[in-house]
Amino acid sequence: MLITYFKLAYRNLIRNRLASFINITGLSVAIGCSIVFFLLLDKEYTSDRFHENAENIFMTVYTLEGDKQAQRWGDSPLPLGPALEAEFPQVEYSVRVLDLGAEVRFEDHVFSESIRFVDPGFLEMFTFPLRQGRKSVLAERNSLILSQDMAEKYFGDEDPIGRDVLITLGENRQEFYTVQGVAEKFPHNASFAFGMLASLGNLQESGAVEFEDWDAYARATFVQVRNPEDIAVLGNRMQRHIEQHNAANVDRPIASFAFEPLPTLSWESQEIERSISAGSTPQALILLFIIGLFLLIQACFNYVNIALGSSARRLKEIGIRKVVGCQRGQLVRQFLGENVLMCFLALAVGLLMTEFIFLPGLMGIMGSAERFTLVDFFSSSHFWLYLVLVLFLTGVGAGAYPALIITGLQPVSIMKNKLKLGGKKRFTSVLLSFQFGIAFVIICLVAAFLQNNRYQRQRDWGYTQEHVINVRLDSGGQFPILRNAVVLDPDVIRAAGTVHAIGRSRAEAVVEVSAAKHEVMRFDVGPNYLETVGARLQQGRFFRPDLSTDLDSAVVVNERFVREMGWDRAMDQTLRFDNRPFTVIGVVEDFHYDFFFEKIEPAFIRLEPEESYRFLSVRINAGTAVRSAEALRHIWQGLFPDSVYHAFFQDSVFESGYRNNLVITRIFSATAVITLLISCMGLFGLVTLMITKRMKELSIHKVLGASVAQISLLITRRYVILVSAAMLLALPLSYVFLKALLDGVYRYHMPLGPLPFFLAGLVVLLTAFLTVAAQVRKAAVRDPIEALRYE
Repeated sequence: MLITYFKLAYRNLIRNRLASFINITGLSVAIGCSIVFFLLLDKEYTSDRFHENAENIFMTVYTLEGDKQAQRWGDSPLPLGPALEAEFPQVEYSVRVLDLGAEVRFEDHVFSESIRFVDPGFLEMFTFPLRQGRKSVLAERNSLILSQDMAEKYFGDEDPIGRDVLITLGENRQEFYTVQGVAEKFPHNASFAFGMLASLGNLQESGAVEFEDWDAYARATFVQVRNPEDIAVLGNRMQRHIEQHNAANVDRPIASFAFEPLPTLSWESQEIERSISAGSTPQALILLFIIGLFLLIQACFNYVNIALGSSARRLKEIGIRKVVGCQRGQLVRQFLGENVLMCFLALAVGLLMTEFIFLPGLMGIMGSAERFTLVDFFSSSHFWLYLVLVLFLTGVGAGAYPALIITGLQPVSIMKNKLKLGGKKRFTSVLLSFQFGIAFVIICLVAAFLQNNRYQRQRDWGYTQEHVINVRLDSGGQFPILRNAVVLDPDVIRAAGTVHAIGRSRAEAVVEVSAAKHEVMRFDVGPNYLETVGARLQQGRFFRPDLSTDLDSAVVVNERFVREMGWDRAMDQTLRFDNRPFTVIGVVEDFHYDFFFEKIEPAFIRLEPEESYRFLSVRINAGTAVRSAEALRHIWQGLFPDSVYHAFFQDSVFESGYRNNLVITRIFSATAVITLLISCMGLFGLVTLMITKRMKELSIHKVLGASVAQISLLITRRYVILVSAAMLLALPLSYVFLKALLDGVYRYHMPLGPLPFFLAGLVVLLTAFLTVAAQVRKAAVRDPIEALRYE
């Protein structure tokens, strides 16, 4: 019986080639997209769960109760980990992580790297297997463990074990480290890993870090408890350590410590400042997954519509089989079997599309260096469960309605030709309207994001960022040497040093104004830095290098700072920072120090001595960017041949934000094209079936004198009205959704006007019209004799 059903299903798929092609293609594309979006969501949800002791590992976080809202932070005081391990018997391991930038020299090559210094128990706590070497080498001084990528970068195909590299940490701290281990390739769902791993003991012995200072911070502190329930004991007894921290850091007191479970760390990383975990935004992943489900539902709607529309061809078959004794249940199983076979083929094609088209395409759109394939998810039970659910949803869910409707018809009605399924049925119209409504909403998103990208590209940053080059310094001692050489270049207008480069670095601070404490941004700069980057003075003056009081007690604030403090006049107002009074000497226009995702906060700028500088900022003449950049590189290499040259243009500091905008827009654009394609495929199939059934009627109209235009209008009008009604119904939803999305993602975005909705409506209507017109024209110009000769 099963073989018979399979043969019948195969023959019907071959017999109805157009319907089969539309259904399989639409389902394949929708399944492929939904699988990709599911994999992204599953990757985020299962991040770090591959660690053997994941359920017992927690990262310490602390909460700052600011004047605006509470914030959770992922860094932690350096003494905290050993203190917890010594105090609580429930703690099996404590591991601190500290990231330091370094220059790494091997033979004639010099690279700038980030080295992850950790406690020796790091590889015992976390499951990062080694391809070469032993875990215990992490406790040895000057031993280095490399990731697989880092080993290939430095040594290629050669054996790296036992090779020495020279590592420079800051000024005059050079040591040889020996490679003693190489890690296996990290799992695709690791939210943090390492490139170079070394023991914290190296820093402790060299005195580079004050490990007993509660005002010194680790990148992260992890604890592994014997049972997950034990973490509550630690959480209830942290008051002592809160007091230790606050005594050492009066200006930044914490309110509480907490412990974030490792399995949820990536998911929560967007809510934790300075989190070690590189997680994605959960809301964005959920939105993409929902869009993928809508694509799948669209493809199922196509099947329902086309199945009902093409059912007229099989009515006599059904009637005859019922007359000869076939039971309804047998017919239902046959129809469902046909649909499951078709959906299985679509699932297979969808998996191939996922592997070879959608996954590589998505990685390319995102510009991600990470590459993963379907094979990486084969061990996930979630992945296989999702495939089964997809097959059930498409094979049974979409096929059940047509199968039950068609097989429930009475043989007498079928034989008397009194039935008319599909075409003008209200149900098919509702499904088609729903599809084009979804397409309209997604195209609105694309149009709005494209418009917003242009708006943000043209938005004023609050300072003149063009024609400024920033050179990163290894130490403040390089600044006077480099500046004196750079200013001799005739294309250099001004040069200044700074600790914080606007758009690349800043610091948080707590200031006291009129006995009230406020959280603000802080920028430590050198004289002439504000003039170099083109900050716009609104009141007062900039810093003067010839006034010693400016270094000790003067600050410049932004306009937001003035508004937040409620000052009518900012000049000569005072604030306290680091237990010292500062006087406001100037006010600058609000400037963007972060991308438009974040709002501009109150900020103050103060002077720092030369030995603290980390950047040299140079303003150059317009039109000399390429030549000046090369000249700066040449000067650096002549003065500091053993140091790596790092420089960037000031107007490029937000490029990552613009790239994120572009990624979002491209993903939505690709989704919109697929959504519209699936909708139009369904419309194409319905129109084709409708024209086939009405060919005699259309031929009679033509014989009676109807023109091609009149016949085209007769058929097209209904679908144009249907699509237009779908867009009008979707308009309020798209406006509310789009406004909420823009407000949720950006603090500064374009005003939402009618243009995105007009463009989306035009695209949807034009595409639908062309889809219908392509088929209508064939019917309108066809010789009526061909349809009437057998009447």
